[in-house]
Amino acid sequence: MAYPPNYNQNRRDRERAKNQKAQEKQARREEKSRERKAGHGEDKASDQTPGTEQK
Repeated sequence: MAYPPNYNQNRRDRERAKNQKAQEKQARREEKSRERKAGHGEDKASDQTPGTEQK
């Protein structure tokens, strides 16, 4: 005879997977944000290189 499904365990598994996916998505967003912020600072620095001033 098969065991009845454990609904609470199944629900916890789904919630755990959902939370993990949300954390991964947040980490990707934070990484992209850091890249944009780092790139933004580099753009300003490259625009003002010595010897290339406009008169």
